[in-house]
Amino acid sequence: MKQKKSKPWYRLRNVFLAIVFAIITFLGWAFIEVWQVYTAEPNPTIDSRTQLRTLAAQHANVSRSHGEEAWNILIDALEKTDRIELVLQERIIADGFEPRDDYDDVYLQYDRVYGGRTFPNNVQREINALNIMRNEGVFELLNKFSASGVAIEPSDSTDPLILDTLKLHRSKMRNVAQLLTASMRLSFNDGNYNQLVESCKNSLALSSTISFQGTLIDYLIAMAIEQLTLRELQYELIEASLDEKTCQLLLNALNKYNFAPIELVIEGERISLKDQIQWSFSDDGDGDGYLVSGLMEYIMPGITEPEQTISGAFASRFSYPSKAELLSLVDQRFDECIARSQVLPSLRISLIPPWGKRSMNSNDHYVLVNMPVDSMLSTIDRRPTLQVIREGTCIMLAIEIYNARHSRWPDSLNDLVPEILPQLPVDTLHGGPFGYRVVDDDRYGRPYFLYSFGLDATDDGGIELIGSDGEIHLGREALNEPNSAGLDYIINKPRPEEW
Repeated sequence: MKQKKSKPWYRLRNVFLAIVFAIITFLGWAFIEVWQVYTAEPNPTIDSRTQLRTLAAQHANVSRSHGEEAWNILIDALEKTDRIELVLQERIIADGFEPRDDYDDVYLQYDRVYGGRTFPNNVQREINALNIMRNEGVFELLNKFSASGVAIEPSDSTDPLILDTLKLHRSKMRNVAQLLTASMRLSFNDGNYNQLVESCKNSLALSSTISFQGTLIDYLIAMAIEQLTLRELQYELIEASLDEKTCQLLLNALNKYNFAPIELVIEGERISLKDQIQWSFSDDGDGDGYLVSGLMEYIMPGITEPEQTISGAFASRFSYPSKAELLSLVDQRFDECIARSQVLPSLRISLIPPWGKRSMNSNDHYVLVNMPVDSMLSTIDRRPTLQVIREGTCIMLAIEIYNARHSRWPDSLNDLVPEILPQLPVDTLHGGPFGYRVVDDDRYGRPYFLYSFGLDATDDGGIELIGSDGEIHLGREALNEPNSAGLDYIINKPRPEEW
């Protein structure tokens, strides 16, 4: 009997049915996956705020309870300053506000006091404000705060994210820093050096406290305040000879109010970023999950997704990285930050791969990690220059003390050790000594040049490049980017021209 020939399985009908079955299976799987993401909610399990505050207190070497008490004193001073300024502004408006010049569009401008080489004659508003604040006890509160040690912001906030608590008092802190710098200039101009020391000490205490809060935005604010304070002090040391007692008190203040190490803010930002992820991603119980689409706008800048939607859930599941992937990337990139911070700035330019900032946009699915990390890397590269300013200010004060004692300038910085300084500060740009030259023909009357060798680690005798004409000058103005071969970075630069 002839056997019936079997038909091949890949007949058109079978292939079609197989394709239809595969499509239905895939769509069913995709629907289940999207629906799970659509119905998911964040499930935060880590108290990141307490974790951050504990880390900050450990680095500051204070108890959290003591740090929080000091924080409350600071907040009292900030709020009292704010109330007084509001009253003063209302009075100015009632009396008829008249701009002092084309730049005068606000009621109190403290930078007008310290912004130019010639002492201004039209800052009576600011002088009156400072006198009222002194009479009303603002400076007394600031003195109490600076005597209390590093303040730590309390963690008892109802806001879910660490970042939600950062906006409240930071602008007031910057304002108080400007107020204190104006007070330094006014006290210096009046010869009231006790008041000068008080204002400088309070401003250094403020920058120190802000630097220890453990987030990048705090650290940047603290860096700006410290630079503002130290630059004003450097200008004053150039413009007049302060007595030995005043210089010693200022040197003691610099030694007392330390700036937080960059390692603190690196770990603090790691905690903060992981906090954002845990509040915006679902969790399957094993540490993985997906972005809750209704929180895209809150977490990723430039993405508008006002509420949970099926399309947003689809994008979260199939387009954006998972929670586990982002957490792994956070650790990888912040470990890169730690590695970067441990390399001398003069050696970083040779590192591979390049560490420059990238151009990012809202379509970068890793922007949640890449943007803060790239900002962190930029801060790591900026911090050593400000450390040079701090160490340079200590040397300038020591030089003034030496001159007061011996009636001459030291022949070299080694003359300062151990009589005044236990050891010479190290130039953090290249890990070696600072440059120092006694001069007698400086156009600004400076008796010496104090300078960093810059990133090329070469002593070029205090030469810097300024202006667009490419002209070389000796010891004149600060270099914006202290990394040019054949140039140095001047510490004791003169106050700029009128603003």
